[in-house]
Amino acid sequence: MTASPADPVKIAEAITPWTWWRLVPLLCCGIASVASGVSAQTLHLVSVGSIPGPADWVEVKGQHAYVAAEKTFTIFDITDPAAPKRQGSYTFPERIWGFRVVGSLVYVAADVFGLGILDLSNPAEPSLKGSFKTPSPARDMTVADSLVFVVIGDLRSDSRSPSGREVLILRRNP
Repeated sequence: MTASPADPVKIAEAITPWTWWRLVPLLCCGIASVASGVSAQTLHLVSVGSIPGPADWVEVKGQHAYVAAEKTFTIFDITDPAAPKRQGSYTFPERIWGFRVVGSLVYVAADVFGLGILDLSNPAEPSLKGSFKTPSPARDMTVADSLVFVVIGDLRSDSRSPSGREVLILRRNP
């Protein structure tokens, strides 16, 4: 089914509280829009653009969309959401399992590579600013103030933690 401003797609049943965190950045930057006259029970979305794949993860900050697929992290300018422009990319030696953009840096959980930190001050040429070799594969992470919390562990349950995964807490130095 296709959508247009005159004929939006009804997806109220498809949006759950869990999916809102992925939808809100797209609404805020204009990649998706809510049709007028929407009741509290119904949400209508209209397609206004597309970022070419492949894509496993996406985060939007300001006028940039950050996309990870397999080992590659790519930056897109979404000033015009109808025509996103690829700006630059960086390829890690291992698969990207998660990332967080914080200012001009991005923290990347990159499997057995560990935690990678990219400098995004020049979106056309992101560069590796630092890394931390985790004791087991990095699966995801988040950043809070000066701390970086990294989920580490094999996908199997026989790694060093009884559950197979644990959270490693790192302190950032300025």
